[in-house]
Amino acid sequence: MGHEDYMTLHRYVCLAMDRDLGRLEDWTEFMAVPPQIGLRGLRP
Repeated sequence: MGHEDYMTLHRYVCLAMDRDLGRLEDWTEFMAVPPQIGLRGLRP
């Protein structure tokens, strides 16, 4: 990965982390979560 690629990736990661997307529960219909993990397994 070149320097320019890293800077682009870094910019997108920072933008994604700064954006408030709401509660995780509101997004469950859009996520594919394995049944053995469940939604609670996604939270630290």
